[in-house]
Formats: sequence, structure tokens, C-alpha cells
Amino acid sequence: MDIVLGFIFLTSALLLLSKKLTTNYMNWWLNQENKLFKILFFVCWIPISISLILWSTNLPAWRDTLWRVVLLLIGTIALIEVLIYLFFPSVIEQLLKSFMLLKYYFWAIPSAIFCLIVSLLLLI
Repeated sequence: MDIVLGFIFLTSALLLLSKKLTTNYMNWWLNQENKLFKILFFVCWIPISISLILWSTNLPAWRDTLWRVVLLLIGTIALIEVLIYLFFPSVIEQLLKSFMLLKYYFWAIPSAIFCLIVSLLLLI
């Protein structure tokens, strides 16, 4: 699991450095007219994030390996994002718009460095 998560974080770091792909995805998400699609997308993440949290904490000695802690954090953050979007949908859209207004590499480089560090910690 360390290798899979390390590869996912490494890929995320590389994709974050691609301004065109990331901004195209953000623009696509912001220009979605179908609000039901957005709500269903986030509702589908609720069971995924809860299952990640439960699976990572339900294993014996779950604090012994880093990947279980990473899965716990990913699941918790995903659940918080879903709940924020379901109760305050404009907050996520305003955050995306503010990220689009900032210089892209101002927030992309720290995010990519964070993903790269987590990837290296998982792979070492």
C-alpha cells in the first residue's frame, strides 16, 4: 500500500505542476451548470471517505505504519470537504475562483512539494 499511495502522491505532485491541466479542470468544474451532478459527486465521496477512515483505524496496530495514517487523513479531509460542500456549496466555488485569481505557481508549488514529501516518506 505504501507503493500505491506513494505513486498517487507523486503523480499528484507532477500534475499540479502542469498549469494547463489543472486550470482546465478547475474551469470545467466551475462551469458545470448541473448542480445535481455536483451534489451527487460529493455525496458519492461520503461512503468512500468514511470507509477509508474505518478501514485505516480498524486494522490492528494501525499507528505502526505510515500509510494507515495517510489514509486516515485523506478520508477525514475528504469527509470535511464533502460536508462543507453539501452545507455551503458556494464556499468551495469561491475557493476555486480565488485560486484561479492567484498566481498559479504561488499555491501549486507548495502543494506539489507537500505531495512529493508525502510520496517520498511513503516510499522510503
